[in-house]
Amino acid sequence: MKDSGVEWMGEIPAHWGLCQLRRVVRRFVDYRGKTPEKVLTGIPLVTARNIKSQRIDFSSSEEFIAEEEYEKWMVRGFPEVGDVLVTTEAPLGESAQIYDINVALAQRIILLKANKTKICNEYLKYHFSSDSGLFELYSRATGSTALGIKASHFKSTLVLVPPYREQEQICSYIDIKIGRFDHMIAKVRDAIERLKEYRIALISAAVTGKIDVREEVSH
Repeated sequence: MKDSGVEWMGEIPAHWGLCQLRRVVRRFVDYRGKTPEKVLTGIPLVTARNIKSQRIDFSSSEEFIAEEEYEKWMVRGFPEVGDVLVTTEAPLGESAQIYDINVALAQRIILLKANKTKICNEYLKYHFSSDSGLFELYSRATGSTALGIKASHFKSTLVLVPPYREQEQICSYIDIKIGRFDHMIAKVRDAIERLKEYRIALISAAVTGKIDVREEVSH
């Protein structure tokens, strides 16, 4: 281990590097300051609300832009498979990767195109979900009602950079562990849904006289 030189970070592995985000990302695509015209159907629009738990999730909010407007809207840069999205405000610090390039980007999101000779996309995504990555964002953010981070401050945030092969090993380890957690979460949710159904059935049976509660209550 070695001293990172950053007080809050403490010691880090001796063979790891620590540098500004701009040193490992070859391009930042920022759509802040633009508001697209939305339509009922078309190209899915990824908003800050759609990025949660390292995924792009349209289940709670789904918006679109017209297909004929896509080329003009995305003029600042088109997404590629693996690119990393980071929310810059409301909420700050959610991250995900692009797996379907047939999407448009809304405000409060920055698209990162990693320098693949220095950092892999998946490791970069997980960096923003770590305590160190989030601390860097929040420590440089501003705002009274909703915290946000300026592009210049964002590019200056610090990121730990292990050797590339080690980054891949770290991501594989995280994927395996998270897969197990997600499986357990799914089982618990399924059990909760069954208990909710049982709760309703119990109430219905009791209030319609299908259960003789007299002996139950007397005990």
